[in-house]
Parts: sequence; C-alpha cells; structure tokens
Amino acid sequence: MPSAGGDSGDALRERGVLPWIDALGELRDHVRERAPSYFQYHPLKFHTLGASASSSPAPSPRQRKTGECEGSVDVLRWLGGVLGVPLVSEPDSTRMNAIDRLFACRTSQLALPSLRGGLPAGVEASWAAAVRLFDAARQGRERGSHRASETACANMTPVEVAGTSGLHYRVTGSGAETLVLVNAMAQDVAIWKRLVAGLKGHYRIITWTPRGTFDDRLCSYYDQLDDMARVLNDAGVSRCHLLGWCTGAKQALHFAATHGPLVQSICLLSGAFKRVGGLEHLETDWERDMARFCTMVSQRPELAGHIAKTMAARMMGGEAELGMGGDDGPLARDLLAIPPRWVRELVTEVYRESTSILRYVAQLAEFWKHDIGFLLSDVAAPVLLLSGEYDEIASLDFASAIAAQLPCSRHFMIRGITHYASAERPELVANIVREFTADPGAFPMRESWAGDLRIMD
Repeated sequence: MPSAGGDSGDALRERGVLPWIDALGELRDHVRERAPSYFQYHPLKFHTLGASASSSPAPSPRQRKTGECEGSVDVLRWLGGVLGVPLVSEPDSTRMNAIDRLFACRTSQLALPSLRGGLPAGVEASWAAAVRLFDAARQGRERGSHRASETACANMTPVEVAGTSGLHYRVTGSGAETLVLVNAMAQDVAIWKRLVAGLKGHYRIITWTPRGTFDDRLCSYYDQLDDMARVLNDAGVSRCHLLGWCTGAKQALHFAATHGPLVQSICLLSGAFKRVGGLEHLETDWERDMARFCTMVSQRPELAGHIAKTMAARMMGGEAELGMGGDDGPLARDLLAIPPRWVRELVTEVYRESTSILRYVAQLAEFWKHDIGFLLSDVAAPVLLLSGEYDEIASLDFASAIAAQLPCSRHFMIRGITHYASAERPELVANIVREFTADPGAFPMRESWAGDLRIMD
C-alpha cells in the first residue's frame, strides 16, 4: 500500500476511507469505460442506511445507525468530488437506478468512514492529494493485472493432438489438479486471459479454440464433444474440473453426463443451453434473433457479409447509442448491459468475414438441434452455475431451470455484469472457482461475496 502522503494516508486508513476510495474508483472506471460523460449528467445516488430495494434483491446491509451517518455522508460527498463522481444522499431507495443499486450492493458490508464530525479543518488539500494517490495506485494495479493476463495467455504452450489434423490445445499452470476451460463456439482462447492469470498458480489449465468456424472443417455438436475427449486423452487427464462458458456450458454438462468418472466438478459461466424441451419460453431475445438470422443466411448466403457487418457495428457501437439526457433509469440499465470494449472487439471477430459467419451460422443451427434435458439427471458431479445480472445472450431463468434438474447444483447471479464474467470480474470468479473446486459438494456462500452475488437456488 502506498504511503499516499504519509500522515494524510495514515489518517484516511485509520478512519476507514480506503475501501470507499476503491469502491468509488472502480465504479467510476466501470461506468466511464462505457459512457465517459455519464457522471457529468447524473450524480451517484447513495442510500445512506443500506442498499436499495429493487427487483434484484440486495444483500442485507451492515447495520448503520443514524449517529454513525452524521458527518460521514458529507465526507463521502467530498470523496466523490475528489474522484470525479458527484454523490448525493437519496432517502428514497425507489428513486435509485441500476448504477446506484450496484454501488449500494458493493458497499453494503462497508462501515461508513469514522468521521462523525465531518472533515477535520485544514486537511482538505492534503487528504485530497492522498486520495488521488490511492486511486492512482489502484489503477496501476489494474493495469498490471491486464499486462499479467496478456503474458499468461501468450505463454500458454500449444500442443497438437496426435493423430488429428489441426486440433490444438493450450496448456499452462502448475497446480496439482487440472482445470479444463470449455470455450464457446467461435471464440478464441484469449477470452479467458484475465481468468487464466488468476488461476494458473493453482491448476494445470487446459483449453482450446473450438474448430469449425475459422477453418475449412465444419464441426458438428458431437464432433466438438469428440474433440474434447481427444484433448483430455492426449493431455493424460484422468480427473479434472470443468469450467464451461456460453455454449461450452452445454457441452460441459453433456460431457460430464457421459464421462462421469473423469469429472470432479463443473462450473458454468453464463451457460447458453438452447434448446431444452419445455424451456423454449425462457430463451433470450438474442437467441431468437440469432435463430432468425441463421434462417435468413442459410436461405440467402449472399447476404451473410452485409448482415454480419451490421451486427458487428451494432455491438461495437454500444456506448455511442446511449443518450445522456432524460430519465437515468433506462440509461443506467442499458449502460451496465454493455460489455468491455476489448471483449466486444474479440467476440465480434466471427462477424468480420462472410466465410466465418456462414460456418458459424451452420454450427449454431446444428448445435441448437441437440436437447440435453434427458442427460441432466446423469450428471453426478456437483455443478455451480454463475449468471450475469445484465446478460442479454444467456437467460438467467433458463440457468435456474437447468439447475433445478441437476442432482447437485447451486446457482448464483453476479451483480452488475453481462455475459463475460471471466473478463469483467476475473478476481471474483477466480476466488469462487478456487473455493468451489476445493470442496464442490459443500460450497458455501461467503459473507464477503454478499455484495457481488445473489443466491438463485
């Protein structure tokens, strides 16, 4: 921890201000990445006595007495001003928007700064300088984490599976147990880079880019499952934990049901399970739109390039479509539904060439034909499902319905994220994965996670 101005830094630390510097700075950066001018138009509303009531129930807040709030609220307003986040006290929690509620949840377990008399006289300038140093140090750690993730991904050893043509997997890590990352269709292993950086010291990690989208060989659903078996056999895996994301979650469950002795546990991030009989009504608008797109492209393949570029431009332009004026309720929700820009650049790669989009469409259409509902009762390993609060691709309710059909499962929602948990909250996901795989059958809900997770089971 930096000295942050010596005595001023110590004073902030002793009065419990540091966690609030981190919380405000992280939220500010999260919002600015998606809409740089948001806080120029809309203050952050803070419900002093606890997290707000909403359609997404907040954790039980740390009990705060009225006396405890005296002076602390003024200090938080001052702190917000220093960090570029105008903060106002809002006694009516129903007037808080999605960004306000996210901040309330993430700070629900924090004690208010112990400054009942408010900011001491004569310290404002030195304390503000210390706040900025602490904030700069946090941002420096974040940049360091990004650099480490780039290195972690670049240093993964590529291996070609013996006896195959073009099936490669990547290996890294030094742990005693094996963690297999089951990737989404049409996605490169780089999507995992931030999570790999946090887990490679704890596991031997194996992953690969699913075949059939960016090469000449069209791989069916069962081809993908066969590839998974070949990779694990070539890597000499006798027992492993599975971590599946998006369409990879469906394949992870199928593999576990048919290769039970291999699988110790299964963690599923934003699982896309389309289709399971009787659950069609839980599919997302994105899945329905993509189904129409697949039909259109299969009937008129000459339109693939034009439609794909339109879709990519729409996804990449997320923040540009937001208007900062007017009602901040819909705006805040739409803003939180935008993934980080580097993620959007990565996942839209498939839309940039007509050849890849034609293969992707064919793969998706074939993938959706397979109903895994009849296999769910055969999944013996404990399963942890994690969904994003603002995921518009994979349905949270669909994941809950899948969890209900599994013999041993837990389902949590991660607050404030979209479809890309491993990219948006890599440290949280890494901690959860480590806790879960340590004792899959008795996975607890940690008190420290209360502001980040909502129990769905």
